[in-house]
Amino acid sequence: SNKRKGGLLLDSRAGLLQGGDSGAAAVAGAPDKSLLVRALMYSEELKMPPKGRLGAAVVADFQDWIRRGLPWPDSAPVGPPTTKVEKPRPLPWSFQPVRIVPAPAVKDAAWPKNDIDRFILARLEREGLIPAPPAEPAALLRRVTVDLTGLPPTVEELDAYLRDPSPGAFEEAVRRLLASPQFGERFARYWMDVVRYADSTGFGADYTLDDAWRYRDYLIDAFNRDLPYGQFVREQIAGDLLTPPVPVATGFLLVGPKELAEYDKEKLRMDVVDEQLNTIGQAFLGLTLGCARCHDHKFDPVPTADYYALAGILRSTRTIPPGNLSGPISAWNHRLMDPTAEQAKALETWKKEVERARTRLVQVRDRKGAVAEARTLERAIARLKADPGADADQIRRLESELAKKKSVVAPTPEEIERLENELLRAYMRPKPDEVLAVEDEKAPADLRINIRGDVHNLGAPAPRGFLGTIPLDGRRPIDPKSSGRLQLAEWIAHPDHPLTARVAVNRLWHYLMGAGLVRTVDNFGARGEAPSHPELLDHLARRLREERGSLKAIVREIVLSRTYQMAARGGSTDPENRLLGRRSLRRLDAEALRDAMLAVSGELDGTRGGSTMTYTGRLFVPLESIALPADPWRRRAVYLPIYRGTTAPDLLEAFDFAPPGMVTGRRASTTVPTQALFLMNSPFVLDRAKALARSLRDRADLDDAGRVDLLYRKLFARPSREIDRRRALEFVRGSGPDAWTDLAQALFASNEFLFLE
Repeated sequence: SNKRKGGLLLDSRAGLLQGGDSGAAAVAGAPDKSLLVRALMYSEELKMPPKGRLGAAVVADFQDWIRRGLPWPDSAPVGPPTTKVEKPRPLPWSFQPVRIVPAPAVKDAAWPKNDIDRFILARLEREGLIPAPPAEPAALLRRVTVDLTGLPPTVEELDAYLRDPSPGAFEEAVRRLLASPQFGERFARYWMDVVRYADSTGFGADYTLDDAWRYRDYLIDAFNRDLPYGQFVREQIAGDLLTPPVPVATGFLLVGPKELAEYDKEKLRMDVVDEQLNTIGQAFLGLTLGCARCHDHKFDPVPTADYYALAGILRSTRTIPPGNLSGPISAWNHRLMDPTAEQAKALETWKKEVERARTRLVQVRDRKGAVAEARTLERAIARLKADPGADADQIRRLESELAKKKSVVAPTPEEIERLENELLRAYMRPKPDEVLAVEDEKAPADLRINIRGDVHNLGAPAPRGFLGTIPLDGRRPIDPKSSGRLQLAEWIAHPDHPLTARVAVNRLWHYLMGAGLVRTVDNFGARGEAPSHPELLDHLARRLREERGSLKAIVREIVLSRTYQMAARGGSTDPENRLLGRRSLRRLDAEALRDAMLAVSGELDGTRGGSTMTYTGRLFVPLESIALPADPWRRRAVYLPIYRGTTAPDLLEAFDFAPPGMVTGRRASTTVPTQALFLMNSPFVLDRAKALARSLRDRADLDDAGRVDLLYRKLFARPSREIDRRRALEFVRGSGPDAWTDLAQALFASNEFLFLE
């Protein structure tokens, strides 16, 4: 056979002696040293044949044959094994350079507002289709406000917009929304799906990532100040190596899932590298690089050697400490937020003061050991009693032990009290901010290829580098004394990289239009979908470069196009709307739905930034058993802590919240009966309806018809119609004391509230 499996060919004596990925199959004259014999005897993991052992006599014949030197028929080939030479496959479209494509001419020259419209209209005209009419002004304002901020427009914003009939009213609304701090919160949450953000590691040893929130706040700030996309890439991959350094951005590499309970720690470290590399590939390049860990990528031009060239860069980056793992992962990756010499000195001083006070206290307590033990028990009991998930038997045992200690010990000496106060004062002194960040290993090194992905079966060295199929001019070589992360970041952010800008603008199109020009937003490889409008995709990629990486400029260009502003109506032609002749209806995502309920009920807490984590350490218990104060849960969903070992809050879970264990550029969109049941029965929804009803009843300046109109303006961002008021008033006047609450809850569950036209 000329088909090679496992790197092994058995059609010649040379092939048998050369062996494959696992080494030589046979050693002439030495059956005991031959892998073939061990496999036939089922003495190792490799078993041949796999469906059943050969008889002892047959195995003995093989042993005798090897002992006699592997005699081979004279007619057999004696040269090195040969394989079928296949023609190199052409590179996928996404690996080709981004083209300069002029906007096409169109018949209806009055319709386009910008070049986006010209590309769309030219395609529609070729297909004999007519674009849909523009959306109603109120519907358009709700659409763009939710798309850019994740919140509905306020009644005041709606009224002001509808009073302004000028052509520039919508453009002014877009300018205001792009400048609002809610823009960063909205687009950061999109990116958090892509980077698999969570506040704990997941799996069995589910430790909290106490400072992951700083990376989240970095993202919000980056989108709000319109950080150029190339710099956005550089900071997240190598922010600690830039001048000035931005270590907080490298939280990108740390917020992924980690199986810390993995017994084989070398495998754990390579699993972390694989997860990081796959995230980099999908997030920035739209490539599933992880598929090349065990073998050459079956569909994309990513050989295993290139995978390990990239993996060596991340393996030379400190993420998991050497040796046995102990303590929370946050402690391994703490870095100064602004690592100046002055702050580094301040941090060391703070640590020394705390340690000095702690040491003196322990020394005194050791002289009065029972006193120290009793006070420790008191604190343990206090902590347990504050924890609703605590074991009652455990509390009783500690109380009993404390009683014994107190019965034989004198009151706490003044010296201990004084030292405790000293320790407390040391802790209370301002501590320099620290962040979750990576740094280069002290001795960066290349990796050897892991044969079939096995960390203990090593092949040839793979010098650190990038994908050989995408050579770019002006790249700096990797310094042997550095990890190569900075060079990797520069390679990805290179203005001529064929993938980076395409993937970025396609994500923006997906967020604003409901589906990307390439619908598989995380996969631009051969197994992904081809772009519906390749020329438009390249045009937008070029525009991103012309705008110096400004994402806001591309967002603005998209939402000011007629393509974005069309109504969501049309005929049966092109049912999937691939030609973009109309607007596609979209349901609010989970966060926008939750935040909208809080906003219209007047309960949304607009506090920005900071930690909302109410539980830290190792997660042993379900989230619902952890005591959680109510206030953080009225903040925007982007600020809610995400613990991998538990489910998300009910509403988010019911409406397709992104799983934090994987890259999710495009969420699932389900329509199931449990969603309707949730809206009818959820305490969260009912509480929001009650609050909204109270706010309506409190409007003494309005009659019931005015209250109905206000309700429609809040929920649907449009004035009520006569039929709306008539039906609502009939319901309110014919129902009991909870009529306004019931009406509000019913409208929360309506399609008009749940969907964006």
